[in-house]
Amino acid sequence: MTLMSKLVGTIAATVLLCGTAISGASAAVVENLHFQDSGSEPFTFCEGIDAVRSWDDQGHELMKTKGNGGLVYFKANVRGTTSFTNLATGKAYTNVYRITDRDQKVTDNGDGTLTITIATSGMNKWYDGDGERVFVTAGQFRFQVMVDDGGTPTDPSDDVEIEGSFVQLKVAGRNPTAGRDFCADLALFTA
Repeated sequence: MTLMSKLVGTIAATVLLCGTAISGASAAVVENLHFQDSGSEPFTFCEGIDAVRSWDDQGHELMKTKGNGGLVYFKANVRGTTSFTNLATGKAYTNVYRITDRDQKVTDNGDGTLTITIATSGMNKWYDGDGERVFVTAGQFRFQVMVDDGGTPTDPSDDVEIEGSFVQLKVAGRNPTAGRDFCADLALFTA
């Protein structure tokens, strides 16, 4: 799994646990919130590169029930910037993105688990340490996860993703970073 797919997966998991939605005639809004999250932390993913990861995300999360079963659907729109700063050079490899996550289908499996099909679409623009755009990725990523519903299928606050349940369904679009080594790019674009 590439770092980009891990980043998308992290955002999708956050949305899964915090909120996303789908509209429908019988939908009822459970939660509607705007958020901002920013911070920084040491980035130790790339051996031999002393770096810091900084982020600033803004978004909107909407959680609605759909259908007679009262199952909760989530939707999130996130835009933000994540920079990986090489402390040896002071230059950053920066990702500016807009992403939408949307639960497409939530199925109560009847055994204390839910299967959730999620579509993530968006665009990422990558910039080198001199501010020049080096990559643009755009497209859609569809996947499924299963969660233990904690005995409350209509309350996502106690849901826990079941380890190993992630299934990739579709990847479509353009991704010039596919097959590239993120750490090599970090070193190259922050030299």
